[in-house]
Amino acid sequence: MLIGGWEYSRLCGLVSIPRRLLYLSILVILLIYLASNNGNNPLADIVNGISLNPDLNYFFMGLWLLALVRLLSWQPAAKDSSPSLANISINSSLSILLLAGAWYAISRLRFLEMGEWWVLSLFFIVWAADIGAYLCGKQFGKSRLAPLISPGKTRAGVYGGVILSLLIGWLFIHLAPIHVVALPFYLLGVLALSLISVIGDLYVSMHKRSTGIKDSGHLFPGHGGILDRLDSTIATAPFYLALLACLPQSP
Repeated sequence: MLIGGWEYSRLCGLVSIPRRLLYLSILVILLIYLASNNGNNPLADIVNGISLNPDLNYFFMGLWLLALVRLLSWQPAAKDSSPSLANISINSSLSILLLAGAWYAISRLRFLEMGEWWVLSLFFIVWAADIGAYLCGKQFGKSRLAPLISPGKTRAGVYGGVILSLLIGWLFIHLAPIHVVALPFYLLGVLALSLISVIGDLYVSMHKRSTGIKDSGHLFPGHGGILDRLDSTIATAPFYLALLACLPQSP
């Protein structure tokens, strides 16, 4: 998440190393605060398996409503124009909170019973949405979803992502050593997650368009940075945690 934060600082318009280090320092402080469970020793929490404050997750979910408003209202800036200080400040502050929210949700997922499987299920659902969108969009995609932000995304791709994520979510629950009681409710949540993953992808793409950056980094040759791989997961993690919390007799 810290590597993703370093990459995100550049997408927010922060150019100088000192400003990007300040961005990363704020993120580190926030993660330490969240891990401290309102002041308790974070190492003791990890050892004892104490769950973090669940109420904060709903705050992080609410932040994605603000991100969605910014996404829907976004317009490309004039050519050769530099981002304003206000935009840089808003984008930096919101992205730090969104990264922290994803880390918080994944951490809580991990410390559930069989938590490693729940985290892996989240990744599988998001990967399925991405792969389904790519394959279906390439084969059938004609109508563009958001041409100003991400010209390669199509409406057909969204449908393909939803279908494959539902299939993988269903298979994962049946094959992995985890269990849900209300499977139809869970799959309905997976459907919503596949749509939320598109929002996360588009939101990071919006920042790329604003700054003229193609890839967030070069950590993975041919694929970009870690943020290019985690953009959808950052959006879906808090909602997946909320989904499991709402399931009857969920682990």
